[in-house]
Amino acid sequence: MKQRNDYQPTNDILAKMVLGTERFVKNFIETTLNIEVESVQINDGLSIYSVESLAEETVEIVNADGKTVNLNYTETDITATLEDGSTVIIEVQVIKQPEFLSRVDLYRSARRVKMFEDLRATQNSNIATYQKLRPIHTISILSENLFSDDYPFHLFAKRDIFNPDDIVYIETKDGKESLSAILELKKFSPDKLDGNLKNWFQYWANVEIDEDADEVIKEADQITQKSHLSKEVREMVDKKIILEENAKAVYQTAWDGGKDEGQKEQAVQDAIFALKIGGSLEQVAKHFNFSLDFVKQLQEENDLKHA
Repeated sequence: MKQRNDYQPTNDILAKMVLGTERFVKNFIETTLNIEVESVQINDGLSIYSVESLAEETVEIVNADGKTVNLNYTETDITATLEDGSTVIIEVQVIKQPEFLSRVDLYRSARRVKMFEDLRATQNSNIATYQKLRPIHTISILSENLFSDDYPFHLFAKRDIFNPDDIVYIETKDGKESLSAILELKKFSPDKLDGNLKNWFQYWANVEIDEDADEVIKEADQITQKSHLSKEVREMVDKKIILEENAKAVYQTAWDGGKDEGQKEQAVQDAIFALKIGGSLEQVAKHFNFSLDFVKQLQEENDLKHA
């Protein structure tokens, strides 16, 4: 299929422009999670935190809602709150990571704990706090395949293991249990999807969008076209492309060390975590049997210079 945009929509800069705009993200959440959304508040994503290798100073643009967006760099990770208090975590992942599902589960668990702690501070008992907990939904947009099947979209919820064909929601006083949507862009085929879901896949997979697509999706496409972007933003997108390629090279370097793919990826993730919690370059390199130069690369690629 012919590429629609000179830039990939999954680029951090462009993804933040779309997922940082309320009407775009509202439509996307409704489509992928198959739920009704009255309103959405974007908590993270209007700022893309700085890293020296990307830009010397912050570039400001105005998103489609007229809000100022500061464009420096981070991984694409948007957190939004819906009108019922539930949370949606949206992540765009351009590098294949075998342990990705474990990481998504960790993100959800961390958010759940934070939600509990914030609520507990205002309640007089754990029981009252439990009653006010809301679902934590996740949406993952993956450039690389994760599952072995050929279907591009999966929506997960709790299931009854004795009746695996029926999704079983655990009904609560305040709503349904958490959902997880996963979009695998490489598997997209027009004949496998329809409606807004098909059109959002067309957008993220960077292929032609149907003429009768929702105007919101077509607008998202329009504002991220290379011809629409300012010179400053195009320069940042170009630099981000280089960083993505460097990141892929970092992971490949680790994989070339003799371990199987899963072990290599896990070692890289564990090394990054060790750096995040304060491990020194020398300690991490020795513990994981990585070269000091490789650990320095991990530190730089994950913006951990000040960790």
